[in-house]
Amino acid sequence: MNRVKNILYYILVYIVFGIIDTKFHFILTTEYMFSYRFITHQIIILFTIPYIVNKYINEKNIRIISNYLKLYIKDLEKYIGRILFDVVFTNIFFFLIGQVVFFIINRNINIHYALFMIIEILVSIIIIFSMSLYFNKNIIVYGIYYILLISGLVVNKCWVSLVLTIKLLDDNILYLYLSRIIILVLFSSMYILIKNRFIRDIEGDEL
Repeated sequence: MNRVKNILYYILVYIVFGIIDTKFHFILTTEYMFSYRFITHQIIILFTIPYIVNKYINEKNIRIISNYLKLYIKDLEKYIGRILFDVVFTNIFFFLIGQVVFFIINRNINIHYALFMIIEILVSIIIIFSMSLYFNKNIIVYGIYYILLISGLVVNKCWVSLVLTIKLLDDNILYLYLSRIIILVLFSSMYILIKNRFIRDIEGDEL
């Protein structure tokens, strides 16, 4: 049943909302319509992605890994990395399917928007994954994640905001790419530090 729910989530969020937005635009004919579709799709993805990431890594799973699975897992770092890879691969895979469907319908696609979205999906997953390993409390993880998203929207500067608004899309494309990459590198570094700390704590408990 959970597998069916997950697949329905992927289809709805990445494919259905990828081809129709809140104004029920289907075929896009102007740059504004492309921008509006990107922004609405982006917000839907970023605000719902904790739901699906939580299926892979959550408070219960962390406790199981810490208390039981550590006895049977030879390479804990590899095990955690594989979970993260599965989450990233599945989300990016369905996003790309949605973009293919979008292209078939519109015979056009904004490559920049697609790349921005891929980076944002990566960053969102890494943030949630890292916070789950560090705090091991779902409510804290969600709280921090949504505070980061909303704070970025309020500040509305490309260097600190994960969400790109209409105003930010008018910035220099180079700045937008650079800001996305910097944000990705920063949170990836944070993930590595938190993951290493998590593994050290577990290995320390075994001594």
